[in-house]
Amino acid sequence: MLRKLTLFFVFLLTLVVGVIVLDGFNRDSKYQQKLDIVKSEIKIGDNIFEAKIKLQKNGFKIKYGPDHPTTDKAYYLMLIDFGIQPSVWEKFKYTVGIDFNGRPRSGKVKASALGKIVDIR
Repeated sequence: MLRKLTLFFVFLLTLVVGVIVLDGFNRDSKYQQKLDIVKSEIKIGDNIFEAKIKLQKNGFKIKYGPDHPTTDKAYYLMLIDFGIQPSVWEKFKYTVGIDFNGRPRSGKVKASALGKIVDIR
């Protein structure tokens, strides 16, 4: 009986760990796919305001910007919603109150003060 119970818990633990790992890989893959699409639509040197219009026409939702995120207005920032949900592991950490640096779920486009894109990630 004890042996069956031990095997059951080992199986259950393996299943849970497998789901967490696969969820993370799937999430990272979705993020990279979305980022590749964004990078195919807009390029370094493009105008950030024109890039916003182009991305919206292709179905992307803009969460923020383009706007100056700081008071010195040194650059523009635009955040693109990729529609990626937090992984099971991230939800668990949030639920139990563990502080963590989550992996990105949104795209970030940074432009100079003149509006020319300098970074896409």
